[in-house]
Amino acid sequence: MATKKKPENYASLDKPVIEAVVNELFRFETPKQAVDQLEAIRSSFITSREQTEDNKVSVRLWIKGYALTEDEIKEGYLGHFATIRYKEVKGKKIALYAEKDNVPLKTHPQKKRQKARHPNWGHPILRGVKKKKTYKTIEEAQKQIQLLHEEFPEVSIPCTHKMYVMIYQRGPEGSNDGPPVQKWVLNIKVDEHGGYYLEAEVNKNPRKRKNAEAPAITAQDGEAAPAPDAPLGKFTAAIELKRAKKKKK
Repeated sequence: MATKKKPENYASLDKPVIEAVVNELFRFETPKQAVDQLEAIRSSFITSREQTEDNKVSVRLWIKGYALTEDEIKEGYLGHFATIRYKEVKGKKIALYAEKDNVPLKTHPQKKRQKARHPNWGHPILRGVKKKKTYKTIEEAQKQIQLLHEEFPEVSIPCTHKMYVMIYQRGPEGSNDGPPVQKWVLNIKVDEHGGYYLEAEVNKNPRKRKNAEAPAITAQDGEAAPAPDAPLGKFTAAIELKRAKKKKK
């Protein structure tokens, strides 16, 4: 029996089903129809780990763009947690509605990042590098390089299939080992299962690299590398990467 795939996206107001819930536009004949719609929402979007006691007839999740005030936007909020339930409305119909759940910004899955001169390893793209996130095409991997460069243009140099970038990294607490900002190179590599990923290595002095192999960044302890979903096999992906480099030249 195939394992049911977990949702990969957070709910947002631009999704028709979420818009209908937030504005209480759904009208059902029976509670069962409402519960079926709740289950459809549960299977379509990432839900909160903390659910309510009545989770069989409700679902708690984070909604991008939901119930934001001007002050919250300034503070860095991008959305809010909400619990979706059903209730009886005029005409003995059943409607879905959302209740805002105010929780500290630090617990939100998405928030506006503070502007900084250098990226750090908590940046979404660099987290993907650590987890060896795969991309179906070279263009998708190259796009990640371009997006990171556009966000940090003063400390990065984008090239074809690679990028030189200065990354901020905090050392162990109480330690002064190493500089807080270090030079790295992001290279597009072929995954052994097919597709492509970004590999990071320390940008060491070229004269010294003959005697020292730069370490590759791997998943942190407790972080599992996501299974690749690329359609290309390793051999085909390698050929495509080679052709792309020749074409650029």
